[in-house]
Amino acid sequence: MKVLVLGSDSSIGHDLCDIMLSQETINCVVLTKDDAELAGDTVLRHEPDFVINCYTPGLAYISAIDARHVLWVEKLVVAVEAVGAALVHISSSQIFEGIKETPYLETDEINPISDIGRKLYQVEKIIQQSSSRTFVLRSGWVFGSRQGGFLDRLLAHVESGDEIRLQSNLDGAPTPSEDLARVINTVVWQLYYGADCWGVYHYSGSEVTTSMGSVS
Repeated sequence: MKVLVLGSDSSIGHDLCDIMLSQETINCVVLTKDDAELAGDTVLRHEPDFVINCYTPGLAYISAIDARHVLWVEKLVVAVEAVGAALVHISSSQIFEGIKETPYLETDEINPISDIGRKLYQVEKIIQQSSSRTFVLRSGWVFGSRQGGFLDRLLAHVESGDEIRLQSNLDGAPTPSEDLARVINTVVWQLYYGADCWGVYHYSGSEVTTSMGSVS
């Protein structure tokens, strides 16, 4: 099986590559954030079975998203379709309004209140409308050994002594990037062997806390 991992230097991408590169039956091609613009050409050149997009604003590298990223996804989708690859996309819980008192379900109404949330949902729609062979995995509050996630950025501010303001009533489930990577690896193998589980799914850690509690 040939896999292209985009965003291999994010927490999620790094941990996923560690898992996949250890398996002799996987030919894993990787691109870092600095090579993001080469994604489309790399897909066309290597013709992978799966493209895994770990380059997700809000979860990886950056806390903002603009029209350029949306355009990048559109070009990526064209290349993926051209070679008949499947696309696994890591998305964010920021597409939801964030006021629900219980965990969000895949069937819940999407109502982003931030610009990044609206752009992330736009990206999701582009991907889901492109092909039936797409798998979107939403998560949030990801942390790991590399930079990128919500908690990674939060802890960096704490360590540098920056003043930060947190909402005491904002709940979330901190999710280790290593756990998320294991889930992605398992999903890809299931899809490879014919499991009909395409669509949108949620994954997070099991322990819920507030943003203040996560820092503590």
